[in-house]
Amino acid sequence: MAGSPIQIPSTTRGLPWCDSTRVTSRSTPRSLSRQHPVRRGSTQDQVADAPGSRRVVPAAAPRPAASGKNAPMPVPHADRTELAELVNLYARSCDRRDRESFRSLWWHGATLEVHRDGPDRSATSVLRAPDDLDHVIDRLSRHHRTLHVVTNHTVDASDDDDDLVIGEAVCAAHHLRLLEPGDAEGPANDHLMMIRYADRYRRVNHHWRFEHRSVNLLWTADVRVTATP
Repeated sequence: MAGSPIQIPSTTRGLPWCDSTRVTSRSTPRSLSRQHPVRRGSTQDQVADAPGSRRVVPAAAPRPAASGKNAPMPVPHADRTELAELVNLYARSCDRRDRESFRSLWWHGATLEVHRDGPDRSATSVLRAPDDLDHVIDRLSRHHRTLHVVTNHTVDASDDDDDLVIGEAVCAAHHLRLLEPGDAEGPANDHLMMIRYADRYRRVNHHWRFEHRSVNLLWTADVRVTATP
């Protein structure tokens, strides 16, 4: 019957040309329907531009990030965890003067370079595992106490070697020296060394160890503190 209400299907409610949820047969002239038919799309219905209407343009799906053919694979989580533990054990072995533990972190023939004049200068000393590693513990033992606080550890997979990972970490290394020898509860000097480690880790028989570490001194500071026994 002319003028009787037409129920709008739920799938078309809210489209721009629908001012309400109920319209009459007189609201859409037959001639307009012939001139501007409804187009069916693959995912949703689209309406051709009618006079006074707004065009509905579905948002484009985001493109996946492009990746190069030779982009390195990310380091698996299990390996990241083991490498983080390796770096932390280095710090703990130094602070506890644990020679056996410190030696166990390196492959035979691994190298430890120290750059006291900055990361862009030549190495001031080069140590080789295992023969020279005790030298590190000997130097640290001269201090009343040390504390190596390691942060910002990152790792990157090698492009062509699944058993090689490149790593970097930052360390705030505290070296406590008593100002009054023998007074373990008196004044002391905290010689702070800010260090950036540049590492290579090698996996052999499912175990990660250091293949190389560069100790790059960034800056130092001295702070007056009170020692504890």
